[in-house]
Amino acid sequence: MMDNQLPERFTLQIKYILFVTGVVFFNMLSRYVFSPLLLEVERSFNISHAVASRFFLYISIGYAIAMLCSGYVSTVINHRGTIILSSAMVGVTVILVALSSSLPLIYTGLFLLGMGSGFYAPSGISVITSMVVRDDWGKALAVHEIGPNLSLVAAPLMANLFIRFTSWRGVLIAIGMLSLLMAYLFFRFNRGGNFPGQPLNLSNIIPLLKKPSFWLLMLFFCFALGGVQGVYSLLPAFLVTEKGFEAVYANNLFGISRIICIVAIFFSGFLVDRIGIKKTIFLILLCSGAAILLLAISSGAILLIMIFLQPAIIALFFPAGLAALSSIGPPQTRNLVVSLIIP
Repeated sequence: MMDNQLPERFTLQIKYILFVTGVVFFNMLSRYVFSPLLLEVERSFNISHAVASRFFLYISIGYAIAMLCSGYVSTVINHRGTIILSSAMVGVTVILVALSSSLPLIYTGLFLLGMGSGFYAPSGISVITSMVVRDDWGKALAVHEIGPNLSLVAAPLMANLFIRFTSWRGVLIAIGMLSLLMAYLFFRFNRGGNFPGQPLNLSNIIPLLKKPSFWLLMLFFCFALGGVQGVYSLLPAFLVTEKGFEAVYANNLFGISRIICIVAIFFSGFLVDRIGIKKTIFLILLCSGAAILLLAISSGAILLIMIFLQPAIIALFFPAGLAALSSIGPPQTRNLVVSLIIP
């Protein structure tokens, strides 16, 4: 049963879309902030970069498990309740990580952080596409994608700002408190999402698995998410340890380079209108792969150009990719498509 409110034009729903965008901003910020803080955590626990890099593995495992289970949660508490749960769980677990005194406790907290974050996406995309008419999906999803891309900008800049006055633990506590505040604001002021998701079972997923477009999009999202999260997680430390950058300079450059992503995502709609979704996705992934290769092997001016260009290129993928993803299957199984493809 869908929400009793019919989809409306984008302009009538923009303030509610911005609330959802705020949730995904803090959701992603809580994960991305570990990248610029990684060297501080390494020094705090006297661990190697290889050991600290496992942080992202634990987050990813929790994220994938929660994505697959999110349909059962949204069946019980609706998509609205799932979004609130996700935001609150992210806030609490980030604070728990900040208060942890040993690596096993941090690993546990990061796993739970990944789970809290993973509950969001299937419900968030379902709510966004249920609020606006199909013709406005591109606009709504482009606004939604401001959240993740703004968090890419904010994470290194906030880390550099707060680390002057507190430790990495203080940075995490501040972000956790803001995430809890966002959960309350969404609960208090946002409407929509008062309809259940579909649980993951054979009767629901077999029709999806029979679609070639489903498997193709899964492959494309693997490449795209690797181009965002894989590069983002390790690039600051790579610039410091392999390219000889100062840590503060690397984080500032890293954050500023993500600003162009916010502008780039709106250009994705123009590309889709001109050349179509399929050609847009193919072109973006091809160019992103070339940019990642140049990041690894280049230096000097070319390296600086790639630091700015690579995230801008891959940011173009998501409005087009999410629009294609939302078109697979009927509306009531939209959360399942997200749950199966994005992990």
